[in-house]
Amino acid sequence: MCWTSKLFACAVPKARPASRRRLTLAAVLILTASAALPAVAQNCDTTCNYCDFATPAVPVPSALWNGLEPASTTTLPGNRDSTDFNGVGSFELNPYWLSLDVEQNFVFAATSMRFQIWDARFNPGSPSALLDSGINSLPFNWTPDAHAFSVFTDIDAPPGKADRVAIGGVYGLGVAIVDTSIKDTPRIKYQDTGTLASREVRAVYTTTIDSRDYVFVAANREGGVFAYDMTAAMNLTGRCNENQPGTTFCPGIYLGKIGSRIRANYLDGAGDFIVLSSTFSPRGFEIWDVSNPSQPSMVMDALSGDSIYGVALWQDGADYYLAARTDTQARIYDVSCITDGFCSPGSPMWSRSMDPVGDPLVTFSRSTGDIPFLYFGDSGYCQSGNQKEWLYDVRNPSSPTDISPQGTVVINGAPVSYWGWYYRQNGVHGFNRVAPRVGKFSGDYFFRAGHAIFDVHRRTGGAPPNPDFTWTPAQIYPGTQVDFFDSSTGGPTAWDWDFLPDGNPGGSTSQNPANIAFDGAGSKTVALQASNGAGSNSTQKNLTVLEPEPVVTGVASSPNPALLCQPVTFTAQNVTGQPPLTFSWQISQNGGGVVASGGNVNPFVWTSTPGQTTGTTYTAEVTVTNSAGIDTATSAAVTLNPLDPLPANGAFTPTYDGQPDPPATGTVQFHAGVSGATEWNWSFGDNPGGGPNNDGFEGWTSDPVDGPNPVHTYDVAATYDVQVMVRNCAEVPRTSAILAVDASNAEPVIADFRASLFCAAGTCFADVNVPITFIDESIGEPDFWDYDWDGDGSFEDEDNPAPVTLFTYTSTGTFHPRLRVRRNSASDIYEGHPIINVGGAPEPSVTVTGPTTADRGHAVTFNASTTNCTPNADGWTWTTSGGVGSSSTSQLTVAWFSNGAKTVEVSNSACGAASDSLTVNVSGSATVVFTDGFEAGTLGGWTTSVTDN
Repeated sequence: MCWTSKLFACAVPKARPASRRRLTLAAVLILTASAALPAVAQNCDTTCNYCDFATPAVPVPSALWNGLEPASTTTLPGNRDSTDFNGVGSFELNPYWLSLDVEQNFVFAATSMRFQIWDARFNPGSPSALLDSGINSLPFNWTPDAHAFSVFTDIDAPPGKADRVAIGGVYGLGVAIVDTSIKDTPRIKYQDTGTLASREVRAVYTTTIDSRDYVFVAANREGGVFAYDMTAAMNLTGRCNENQPGTTFCPGIYLGKIGSRIRANYLDGAGDFIVLSSTFSPRGFEIWDVSNPSQPSMVMDALSGDSIYGVALWQDGADYYLAARTDTQARIYDVSCITDGFCSPGSPMWSRSMDPVGDPLVTFSRSTGDIPFLYFGDSGYCQSGNQKEWLYDVRNPSSPTDISPQGTVVINGAPVSYWGWYYRQNGVHGFNRVAPRVGKFSGDYFFRAGHAIFDVHRRTGGAPPNPDFTWTPAQIYPGTQVDFFDSSTGGPTAWDWDFLPDGNPGGSTSQNPANIAFDGAGSKTVALQASNGAGSNSTQKNLTVLEPEPVVTGVASSPNPALLCQPVTFTAQNVTGQPPLTFSWQISQNGGGVVASGGNVNPFVWTSTPGQTTGTTYTAEVTVTNSAGIDTATSAAVTLNPLDPLPANGAFTPTYDGQPDPPATGTVQFHAGVSGATEWNWSFGDNPGGGPNNDGFEGWTSDPVDGPNPVHTYDVAATYDVQVMVRNCAEVPRTSAILAVDASNAEPVIADFRASLFCAAGTCFADVNVPITFIDESIGEPDFWDYDWDGDGSFEDEDNPAPVTLFTYTSTGTFHPRLRVRRNSASDIYEGHPIINVGGAPEPSVTVTGPTTADRGHAVTFNASTTNCTPNADGWTWTTSGGVGSSSTSQLTVAWFSNGAKTVEVSNSACGAASDSLTVNVSGSATVVFTDGFEAGTLGGWTTSVTDN
């Protein structure tokens, strides 16, 4: 134990007084794994109020174990349990665990105001504390605040490294890079607190790219995502501090901002990619290629209409997957397309409902055997029910398996589950302020930052696995080498394969057998038995080995009908046949013979020429050959129509969606409605002198969709002159008239505001009839501000030409204010303001201080002060039980000329009926201070007065 006048400097676990570590009868009954379940209920309600009986945290009883169990069956040690903290007092001495990372069997933990390092190398089920340091002991730069209950927000170390870590935080902490090579004596190498020393960093992610370590941070205030060279920071000889973006004091570390997003709440990454998300405008998520962190490129921007909370990105081989949390769902997307450049995620490959209490979170890690896991958690510590956290094996991301023990047992008349055992609102067995925030595997041990507890669980594989498998390639012929991939869930440790009836080899015990061949065509049976310590299960699937001869079932064509000179795409469908295959194409006019032919491609694109006959049909025939045979197929007839005449120069004008109103945003959908056009060339007015011919036009395209209907985004608010040139194979180009586009909404308008109040745990606190200052942080130069002060969905305070800076709630209650800003037809609504809890105004009080004894005839001084009211400077009224002296200010000097108990009472005209009094015991002889300053023991013949000094 470290007893010191500076408790923040103690680098040892905290100790708790024995009186606060008492066990309830219910807790004692379950300390031994073999003990019966408790029969006595704890004396707690089913709310989230602090309860003396909801501490200490006791591991879930063995009746609920199955595949996952607490790593220790005894009560959590005091340095990993804050369930006995009622929220009154120091959040630094009573930590709440908010985030953790595990590297090389060291656990790095960020609590509310402490930085911890735990050694899990030798006894991972009961890690030992190497460092437990308060925020001021290193020290970190931050802005102390009486309301700063949680300063640290996130922590992360590069993969496979335990000698460095990045820590993010609020209250001006920003991001810090810490050298942890000496675990009990870490050194801050670099800290960036932001340009105003107030950056609110919500998430940090570290990774290694080309042998260098980098840190990426997501910030909600001074917001967005920022990149740092962690290796450069670690190479510093001493510590360097700066405020970026701004003057660089630490060269080579700050690499700049990624993208233009004004806020980011969550962050993760895999390989050369990072993903960031926002819960409020701008919503959605972005994925960036950061293979060169100084020059990142966006590869995905999606779900802009959804609030995206926690995100996790991971890589399996060449494939990338993204897990994302919305308000009500967990989702998994296949985002492997990001390796080819910018793309869309498509529909989720898996989703399930998850209703959060606080902010929904998700964490990725790998367990023994490199098994990928997702932990879906929640920041709210008012959990109830049987399961609000899920631990998914995602080896098959389209069908993940939750390894959380299922089922319940009845304790004191209530059904209890494995995770639900810990939730406070379950009352009879939950613990104070436990929240399933963040969890990561190291080997078979799962470390959980549970807000009020830091506990460890062990994966045991308590149930037989569920076998499943896939294979490649999709088309298999006699002699084709086939690779099989195990996708079983439930932690298998052994595999037994059969390849029937003519596989070569006929079986395998490898997890992922490769180069399996089948001798003949037909249906084959592949069977897999997957086993672990709890038993085995089997499954089988049919695999078809195709005949080697070519087969083609048909030819598709698009478009049909087509215009003269318009490209037509012919695609041979459902082609099989043992490679290599050769394709040969012929295009024939109905009754007119072959007009075109093509070589070894599929699909084949045919573009008619001006001399070919219109008003008739054409067909395409494909011939597919290989060494085993030949097959042919013919398309349906394609009608070739003549071109309409093009209009004259200036006789047509492009249009855009929403015309004639200015576009609502900077992204505009244009249209060129010219029926005879087969090629288009646009000038959008924002690239004068650009393009292939330096004329501002972007170049010819024959794309039948994007050509006549392009989407263009303006970055700068202005009015632009738009034109389009059209042409076809029979006529020279024609140029449209000019379309003036008012893109004044190109800069997005984004609503944001906050109350200048004390806020904690998602709630701000105010008093009835006391004006509240609101700070507007909207961007995009709105024209009007509309307010829904009570949050009922109706904007009752509309059309304000400037932000409202003061608002007063005239009744008590809870209110969820919203802000809508508008500029022309563009608008945005901010719904992320914390709830404001408006309570009754506190009663004013008056306090008098001064001596409680006095000598008779000697002047003494008293002072008055107020609480919860602003006094009138000259509005003070004093009474003194016959004392000599008066005052209308907050200070009074008085003397008494008789002994006994005297009362001094004071009030102020601005504080209602509030008053205070003090009893003064006067004693002694009648010593009087005369006007000439001399003292005497008799008053005969003299005039007396009391001086003010």
